[in-house]
Amino acid sequence: MNITTAQTVRAWLDDADRVLITAGAGLSAAAGYDPPSTWPTAGRRPA
Repeated sequence: MNITTAQTVRAWLDDADRVLITAGAGLSAAAGYDPPSTWPTAGRRPA
């Protein structure tokens, strides 16, 4: 990302009222994060 692109993205974020960030389960799994099995959603995840 060049400086012009970074400045453009920064301006978009500064102007936004809200920012929604979404990610799939694979993103955290790839980082090695494993949520505890006691979380309410633990029983609803496919095996």
